[in-house]
Amino acid sequence: FGNANSAYSFDGVDDYIEASNPAAFGFQNESFSVSVWALVIENRPVYESFVGLGSADRQYCVNKWRFGHAFYTEFDSGPSQVSFAPDGGLQPNTWYHLVSVVNTETENMEFYGDGMLAGTNSLIDFDFSSDTVLRFGMRPGYGNYLLGAVDDVRIYNRALTASEVTELYAETNAVPAPSAVILCSIGVSFVGWLRSRRKV
Repeated sequence: FGNANSAYSFDGVDDYIEASNPAAFGFQNESFSVSVWALVIENRPVYESFVGLGSADRQYCVNKWRFGHAFYTEFDSGPSQVSFAPDGGLQPNTWYHLVSVVNTETENMEFYGDGMLAGTNSLIDFDFSSDTVLRFGMRPGYGNYLLGAVDDVRIYNRALTASEVTELYAETNAVPAPSAVILCSIGVSFVGWLRSRRKV
């Protein structure tokens, strides 16, 4: 992260990245955290997904609202949902650091924007099945294709603390230039891998 032309861009039509082995992330009833630097090119009146995890029965995402004023993370289209509205509104071509924390011990979901806690919500029961897919740039079962870019995507198999999120934001707070080159950072408790661009 922070290297010029190292982010991954999406065309908003049919681009996405799919994890090659989502089961390795261990999402079944376990705490996890998703950190991503996110950018939208236009403030379109549609939902756009940075991270999407789902199967026929359950859905999880980190998205942009179709109204264009905020980002949000949720389970199952609303029951557990938390949003982050940047000061001054969501600006196109601006990088934002988003962290979604699923904590099964406290049974809470937390959402952070640019290093600060945006809100919390109660966590519904979940258990992602073996046919779950993990995608970046679209949400399985919904589409929500992203016209924008992501960088420094990190998935942890534990719940990050508030201080860790703040440190992570400070550590990676450098703005990359979008390009068609994928950058996947491997860090502590980071499991799995991403395969190259795929179109449907």
